[in-house]
Amino acid sequence: MKKVVVVALVMSVLLPLGAQKSEAASKYVDLEIQWADGRINHVETLIKDGVTYGSFFSLGIKAGLVWGMEDDNTAVLKNSQKHIVVHLGSSIAEVDGQKVDMGSEPVWYISHLYVPIRFLASAMGGEVTHRDTKTNKITVTGLSNYTDTFYGSNMGYTYVIRAAKGDLEITNASTGQKS
Repeated sequence: MKKVVVVALVMSVLLPLGAQKSEAASKYVDLEIQWADGRINHVETLIKDGVTYGSFFSLGIKAGLVWGMEDDNTAVLKNSQKHIVVHLGSSIAEVDGQKVDMGSEPVWYISHLYVPIRFLASAMGGEVTHRDTKTNKITVTGLSNYTDTFYGSNMGYTYVIRAAKGDLEITNASTGQKS
């Protein structure tokens, strides 16, 4: 049994879990996201080398964009209204076909892709409006929502809201009955 533990310990040092392509972040900060449609989210994000980064995929998904990797070094957020492309190892991104300087290169950290939050906020129609160094809180306002369908669940029911049509669909999780 001791040999198994020793082998596991050695393997964990030699083969760390997750692909970390960056040095550790200097610290985490609270990112408050105020969407143009009135939603507010709080997510933990990071500061590295004096730059605040936001999760490329997480914020894109919250905005209704579909994410993917075109190849090992190219990440994309897109739908019919918006197209954002970042390249690992480059500070130049593309937003709706236009080249944009992000100011810093994207960072892989604990299996997440992070990009400078000022760039991502701007690419999604918003801006960084407040930075509180005492509380480590950054506020981004005006982020666009690129979908009109919202999903939720509560107390055994799932909800689908289609804003453009004004539809609300409620499904009972135990019976499957929709109304």
